[in-house]
Amino acid sequence: FELSSGRQRLIVNSGVDSLYRETYREMARMTAAHSTLVLGDANSTAVLINGKLGTGVGEVEVDRRSIDLDHGKATRIEASHDGYAQRFGLLHRRILILRDDGSELRGEDLLIPSGRKGKRGKVPYALRFHLGPQAALKLSDNGRGATLSLPDGSYWQFITGAERLESEESLWVDGEGRPHPVEQLVIQGLVSRGGGNFSWLLKRMG
Repeated sequence: FELSSGRQRLIVNSGVDSLYRETYREMARMTAAHSTLVLGDANSTAVLINGKLGTGVGEVEVDRRSIDLDHGKATRIEASHDGYAQRFGLLHRRILILRDDGSELRGEDLLIPSGRKGKRGKVPYALRFHLGPQAALKLSDNGRGATLSLPDGSYWQFITGAERLESEESLWVDGEGRPHPVEQLVIQGLVSRGGGNFSWLLKRMG
């Protein structure tokens, strides 16, 4: 997903312009270049040498509805894909709840066993949130949150229930094909092949 605050980009994917497609094609098509969950440091769908797509996502489900919350309404989106089912036996499902005034986005990423019999062992996972080129990042002292400041003076708080939130370098390519160094928030570790869930919150402060 991507999220903006007014005209300012807050969460992005590594965009790419068609004129520079050859330069950034491989990077932009990687699952890790998007603000989503990655399993085993692998693409959810294989990208072949000739640029065509190989095996991976075969089924996608999406549900969108309006819901009532305390002090207002929100849009709830639930989506899933089976791109990791064959390799890791897990489906990725993401639930997003965005308040209608745009002040809060709640997210939950779930890994659900795809077969009747769950597989044993653990697999590396990484939840990535690539930041917009004008978003300034400051991690909290407890390692479970961050403050994102924007040029207009507004700021957002990112909170997670994970044990540790980290930052890494990233790259965002604008509409004219120019690359910009940016940062990304990363939650990573090992998850059981029996499934797991990760909750997080983006909230505008002040």
